[in-house]
Amino acid sequence: MLGLFLVLTLGKAFAQENPAIAREAESLGASPALQSFLKRSRERRVSEDFVLGVLREARQMKAQGEPHEALLLKANEGLAKGIAPRSMGPALLETKGRIRQAAQLVDAAVASGAQEVTPQSRLKAIEHYRQALLYGASSEQLRELAPVLQKREGHALTLGELGRAAQRMDLHGEQKNSGPKKIQERRKAPDLLHHGPKEKKERPFPKKNRGSGGAKASFGPGHGKGRK
Repeated sequence: MLGLFLVLTLGKAFAQENPAIAREAESLGASPALQSFLKRSRERRVSEDFVLGVLREARQMKAQGEPHEALLLKANEGLAKGIAPRSMGPALLETKGRIRQAAQLVDAAVASGAQEVTPQSRLKAIEHYRQALLYGASSEQLRELAPVLQKREGHALTLGELGRAAQRMDLHGEQKNSGPKKIQERRKAPDLLHHGPKEKKERPFPKKNRGSGGAKASFGPGHGKGRK
């Protein structure tokens, strides 16, 4: 309840000038990612158009059953680093695209027979697959993950097991064209299932997105303009 109160309070702070922001924030529900984004946007006097654009993208992702918090965290990261909102478009679109790609891979695993599928387990699996893509795994490697592990284990895996296996794929420094079969060489299938979780690391915004330049994206027309 406290989290929801904070979200609604921060949303109402924008509502005096743009009630749509308050409505979008309320529709997303309480989360640390949303609280941080609204708070920093308010502190940095970020364009209301940009804030509204990010919230609308997040709402659409949530409606499609995708983990929208990653988009809010990426936007918040950019603000924390002092990056102009008009320069965040490429990084935010890349994050959104990676989440969509992860969702498609998870849905393919479900279609191929993954067990114990629930909305919550699907969200967690998408986030784990997204992290694996971020660390350097290819779509081909993640697509082969389920059949490789199923063959070694001798039975279909749960969606949670596949998600954790994807999370534990450490591909830093590996050749991206090494092929899906190299998964078995880098780490045995039982290790992928039972090895402890590795530290999560988010890549920073690319240097080319810093400053006042950069490509524009569909996150609001008023990129970088402070609220008046």
